Amino acid sequence: MSSLVQEIQRDALDPAVGVSDLLRKALVVSTKLKITVDTAWIKSELSGYGGDVELPNYRELRGIPQVHNPRHGYMPLQMPPEMELEFCRLPMGFSVAEVESLLQQNEGLLRFTFPAPVTAHFLKHMEVKMQPSLAISPSVFHGVLDTVRNRVLQWALDLEGAGVVGDGMSFSPTDVKAAQHVTTITNNIGSMHNSQLQQLSSGQQSYQIAESREELSALLKEIRSAAESKVGAGQVLVDVDTVLVQLQSAEPKCGIVEESLRSLRTVLEGAAGGALTAYVPKLIALMAAIGMG
Repeated sequence: MSSLVQEIQRDALDPAVGVSDLLRKALVVSTKLKITVDTAWIKSELSGYGGDVELPNYRELRGIPQVHNPRHGYMPLQMPPEMELEFCRLPMGFSVAEVESLLQQNEGLLRFTFPAPVTAHFLKHMEVKMQPSLAISPSVFHGVLDTVRNRVLQWALDLEGAGVVGDGMSFSPTDVKAAQHVTTITNNIGSMHNSQLQQLSSGQQSYQIAESREELSALLKEIRSAAESKVGAGQVLVDVDTVLVQLQSAEPKCGIVEESLRSLRTVLEGAAGGALTAYVPKLIALMAAIGMG
């Protein structure tokens, strides 16, 4: 009977073998070799990433923002570069089987709706209301599958290099021991939190606010100074002062801070912001740092 480790290598080199089928064999090997970290990653790829599971960075996809015009079809949705950087991404938690199915059913661009608050934000600033969406090329999804395939192949080669091949679907205690010293399948793939789908708890946010208190206060005071000479900047001053008051407290109220920062950001991004829009990128970065992006 051939070695399952070597079967995985052959399957990884065969484009006719689906990545989901390849992962099932890898799951058998990782489970029998008691490689816990690898087993967890394989299960996530097979079943999808959900809950509090972190996404590998190769699953953060970038797309093109578009709107649907009833007369002219899909058209580009223009926005500042910093907004495109933040909003035009898809933290993709689909299972590998779902990705394969998507690619079988679609040849052109794949389209995804934005989260409801983001959609509402875009519509609010449109003169003509048109439904926004994020268009992503199928090649990006193929890239995810290729990354997974390549990782499994390298892992199987590393196992064989360490003398772990097994006998059919069986592995000796020596194999199990040797496998623990093989570089894991998840090594160096990086990870990220799905910030569009996850929110920090209020306790975590309070900690993050405390950590960024000085930097946030400095930025807000700078915005306030610049806004004082601007006509129609009343809301900016209100939002800034509200947050500054909270930052002086030992236990700032996260809800008030978040609501005021979001209001401030909206005003700065709008036409009334004028020269104040230059502060938007740093404000966005600080909001993200405290879990309010």
